[in-house]
Amino acid sequence: VDWNLNLETVIAISDSNIEGSKSTLIKRIQLILANEEKWSLRFVPSRTNKIADALAKMALLNDEVLYMFENPCKN
Repeated sequence: VDWNLNLETVIAISDSNIEGSKSTLIKRIQLILANEEKWSLRFVPSRTNKIADALAKMALLNDEVLYMFENPCKN
């Protein structure tokens, strides 16, 4: 796992212009990061966190729609 690449990605998202982003998910991430005084990163393999993996794939595939789930999938 390239930890530096993951950290660089989060820093790039947090530093990017909210108005310029087309992805609703990226905008939500930016707002969360901006409102937290401190935050930390922890690597979780996609096979163990299928919800986060699915959200990341949705953000890459679709810039228009954000799907919100009340209850996580059990798959």
